[in-house]
Amino acid sequence: MPAPVHRLALPAVVLAALVAVSGRPATAAPILLEDGVAFLEVDPESQDGLTGWTVNGVPQLRTQWFWVGTAGQTGQSLDALGVRSAVVGDANGDGHDESLTLEYLAAEGHRIGLHYALSGTPIGLPGTDVTSSLTITFTITAGAEPLALGLLEYTDVDLFNTYADDEAFFFPTPFEAMVTDASQLGYYTSEWSRETVAHEAALYDSTLANLLGPGPVVLSGASHAAGDVTLATAWSFFLEPGESVSFEQFQSIRVVPEPGVAALVSLGLVALASRRRETQR
Repeated sequence: MPAPVHRLALPAVVLAALVAVSGRPATAAPILLEDGVAFLEVDPESQDGLTGWTVNGVPQLRTQWFWVGTAGQTGQSLDALGVRSAVVGDANGDGHDESLTLEYLAAEGHRIGLHYALSGTPIGLPGTDVTSSLTITFTITAGAEPLALGLLEYTDVDLFNTYADDEAFFFPTPFEAMVTDASQLGYYTSEWSRETVAHEAALYDSTLANLLGPGPVVLSGASHAAGDVTLATAWSFFLEPGESVSFEQFQSIRVVPEPGVAALVSLGLVALASRRRETQR
């Protein structure tokens, strides 16, 4: 069944949208990335995209993916463009892949690339808290024709695998965001190197319903939400033939373990090993 096409628009801009490192081609999806206490999955051919970013054995980020379009066409989720290449890498030589490079090809040779680099606190490292970071490098390249571009990112954070007690903020500028948990034992932060043109903090599944609906999507500009929160950000680009633009997103999750978390970590690592075995079959 072909991927659904969704209309997409941003305030006061033409919404349109369309990153490789040494490594080896990914042979199966979803693709598992792991480093220390952190792991996540990316399915480049699914609207779910990045799922299950887990830190210290507990899922912290539910899903994150991108919606794109081109001038004169309806918007669509990134996976609808089709994956040109998917390359994984193990830069630190620990036997686990912690990087992934994806490239998508659109009409007229326009390309969009994503490079993921995951890191996590080493397992068993003494300390009161653990962290994981994820850097995404975006590279957009125009093909044979000029290209007006737009890109929208949707993120659903559920700290400690719960959702009703989270709080989201965009501050002090629209291209910095944070989600906190009512327990005050964990938080998610994100910062983009390119200023956004629109943003929205909302409750699930308000933004997602707009993305999947038939009408244009206009982000509200809301900078705060409490409960089952989601984040959305958008950018616009105007490129001449052959021109490229790159920017980065720096994300981090920090959690303070409670008593009994060691058991959760063990369960998480068992689940991770099981997933790896299934992937290698």
